[in-house]
Amino acid sequence: MSTYTRVGTFNVLNLVSAGVPYYEAGSEYSAEEFSAKTEWIGRQLDRMQADVVGFQEVFHASALQAALNESERLRGITPIIVGTDDTESPAMHPGVALASRLPAELMATITRFPDAVRFDDAILQVNIDSFSRPVLKAKVEVFPGIEATVFVAHLKSKRPTYLPEESSGNPVHRALGTTRALVRRAAEAAALRVLVVHEMQGNQRPVIVLGDLNDGDRAVTTQMIAGDPPFYKMSRNSKEPIWDVLLYSAQEIQLRQSTSDVYYTHIYNSFHEALDHILVSEEFYARNPDRIAELDYVHVFNDHLIDEAQTFEEMPRTQSDHGQVVARLRLRE
Repeated sequence: MSTYTRVGTFNVLNLVSAGVPYYEAGSEYSAEEFSAKTEWIGRQLDRMQADVVGFQEVFHASALQAALNESERLRGITPIIVGTDDTESPAMHPGVALASRLPAELMATITRFPDAVRFDDAILQVNIDSFSRPVLKAKVEVFPGIEATVFVAHLKSKRPTYLPEESSGNPVHRALGTTRALVRRAAEAAALRVLVVHEMQGNQRPVIVLGDLNDGDRAVTTQMIAGDPPFYKMSRNSKEPIWDVLLYSAQEIQLRQSTSDVYYTHIYNSFHEALDHILVSEEFYARNPDRIAELDYVHVFNDHLIDEAQTFEEMPRTQSDHGQVVARLRLRE
């Protein structure tokens, strides 16, 4: 029996079948480009050596299957796909997916917010009640006899959302558009938090969140999903209910173990950020004396990323503009 399981997250950047335009006419991949893209994804998957991978920006199930078949490690694995449509042209709505070498089963495809998440109260009037991309919820046997609930998510990006009469060249319009994007991402983070809490509260079922959360580790929206740790002066009895629904960031765990900080998964305009995250519940936290396993190592695959603002080069679209993150879980003896 293996004492290690590796879980990863991978934003594949517009994985669309060859000849199908995405978002706008003229954007489609040629057969040669599609082959190069799926081969690159397959090579990255073999570098990652992950047993379970959550994917973002998957438009077509057949395209992801082609990419998996380019990987020696995941060849022949049938992915669990959410929010994709092989017949959609032009492709407009990317989805998320999960591929697992371990026994896995789709539990739910979640588009609508839970009933507890409503923003039409006396303080805030926001008409958002669904995720911009569906959330995947699956059951994965991460170790023999040990099942974990795995969420794969892709929250709203920082890209401004404009009204038809607004312009990106207008600084006021840009501020308003960025506010709309932030409010949507915050609403989605709150909804994902409710899903996570409902799964974790009052039990010892491990939970893992894999995804492009489109914000940093200490950003408000990311912390909303993870939850706030208890104040250190609180009593242990007061802390335990908080620990029960707390998620721990793979990035923070790794940074506590290493003096080198090269943890970034995206570069835009010379800003290096970690947008792609792995969050785990207390059952995988090394400081928990009752842990099942522990997250003991994290690897970020970001050496293909370039700073376009510095080099004046462009990232090839046959690659991804995101780095991949893999966390290793070690079974407790």
